[in-house]
Amino acid sequence: MKLSSKKRSIAALALATAMLLTACGGGSNGVDQKTIEKNDAKIADAVKNKQYPFVPKGEKISLELGVGASANVTNWDTNRYSLFLEERTGLDLKFKVYQGLGDALKIAFAADDDSIPDLIMNWNVEDTFLVQYGEEGEGMFVDLTKYMDEYGHNLKHAIEYAKNYKVEDRRVDIEKWLVSADGHKYFMPYIVQQEGNVYSGKAYINKVWLDKLGLEVPTTTEELRTVLKAFVTKDPNGNGKKDELGITGAKGLYRGTPWMFLMNSFIFEDQGKHYVVDQNTGKLSLAYTRPEFKEGLKYINSLVKEGLYDVESFSQDSTALKTICSLDDNIVGVITTGSPDANFAANPERMLDYVALPNPTGPNGVNWAFRQARDARVNGTMTKYCENRLAGFALMDFMLSEEASLFTRYGEKGKDWREAKEGDVAMFANIGLEARLVPLIPYGQPTDAHWQAASPQFRFPEIADGMAIAAEKVGQVDGEKVKADAITAYYGKAPKKIVEKQLFTLEESEEFADLNTQITACVTPTIAAFITGEKDIDKEWDAFQAELKKLGVDRYLELSQAGYDRFEKGGK
Repeated sequence: MKLSSKKRSIAALALATAMLLTACGGGSNGVDQKTIEKNDAKIADAVKNKQYPFVPKGEKISLELGVGASANVTNWDTNRYSLFLEERTGLDLKFKVYQGLGDALKIAFAADDDSIPDLIMNWNVEDTFLVQYGEEGEGMFVDLTKYMDEYGHNLKHAIEYAKNYKVEDRRVDIEKWLVSADGHKYFMPYIVQQEGNVYSGKAYINKVWLDKLGLEVPTTTEELRTVLKAFVTKDPNGNGKKDELGITGAKGLYRGTPWMFLMNSFIFEDQGKHYVVDQNTGKLSLAYTRPEFKEGLKYINSLVKEGLYDVESFSQDSTALKTICSLDDNIVGVITTGSPDANFAANPERMLDYVALPNPTGPNGVNWAFRQARDARVNGTMTKYCENRLAGFALMDFMLSEEASLFTRYGEKGKDWREAKEGDVAMFANIGLEARLVPLIPYGQPTDAHWQAASPQFRFPEIADGMAIAAEKVGQVDGEKVKADAITAYYGKAPKKIVEKQLFTLEESEEFADLNTQITACVTPTIAAFITGEKDIDKEWDAFQAELKKLGVDRYLELSQAGYDRFEKGGK
């Protein structure tokens, strides 16, 4: 079977590592089954009866956790969440910190390196890797099904709660997400249902400029053209220079590609995968093969021709855009971003100049909002080297409790966060959530308070969207509040059916990866060339479609459909 160049390079490095480890005696068949049963029996009754700590007095059970190096977790051993987990479970936790967790572990797995830890945290590895190294493959990952069925107290609670959530559109079938393509269950999930992240494909428009020019927030693509033209020609920043940008973004910026936002006025664009799901039949198509996509390209190209679309968005990175956003004279009219607080970090007060721009309605009445999957993604996995398997599972199941889920993200109650009280303002009150908690320390900065949410957890809307602003801080600039205020522009306006996840067999995944590499290498630069005018859309569209056929786009779509259907049907 032909391997992609990336996979060949990883395989070559893994082979070299494997040879070295073999010479040093690395690798083993894992742990003897009798040892596993003996160790499990020591704590079985306590775990089954939800007794904490579940480690008997006088016993010492150690687990080694593999984690990724993080500038924001100052010390894994002394982190207060680590100490909390030890206190509540009775376990002795050790940490193996990897620089570049994903690549390092893939090499270690390929080499069957017996220094691989018992559990691995926050490794959102693709399903095909789980299958390759799962029960019917290399046997490195432990199938957790029997532990889930007998001891998964908090997991079962999460499954039932998410399946029957009071708001139908926000329900999640967690069980479906847990199943791999081979029918096994290899991980404990990260489940965080925050609507501000689900509807992350946002744009923000300069309301100060709109007011100065006597304009309203545009609601159609042609109204947007009119507004952008006024922005770049009428000197709304008042500096006497023609330096204003119409709509801008940056490559590599979270949800920062302007054309993807604009394309949703013509056809659903899922921020790079380009799948469109027929809402009645469940059949997939590829947006860039559809006439609606062509019309969207023509509209966006027309904005470029009029100087209203910043073509530097294709080449500038997020650092360059951040510099632009911090200039003394504001020059940004519309910015596409999922995190405006990051873009305006040097001048956060400027965020208050902007309001959310809803996806404008196109000529055929289309105005989809982008939403990402309401998922239960891979987080905690167990390896064959774990001798205390029930203990490892019970630890990860405890992490799914409300108590632990709050701690891993917000820290210690009363010290790092407090319960909301009268006068506090719920950030997501605009979509029906009540104030639940007030964070007292900033997120995304170095701390010993928590793990920056790098563990299995279950935070449904009451927690994830229950963050509030303390009464005494109402009116101050808060990036989370800016994002929360924007949600009503997009909430509920995405298709109900999207491609959330695909499950491929090993054979399918190899073929799919090769096709994806080749097709992406054609699609990405061609879209840019159509938008910038380097290629003529009308004259060269048919040639583009013919090239996609030559590259195997029909087979690519066939495989995509198979992976989509397998996930929707619950696995194998």
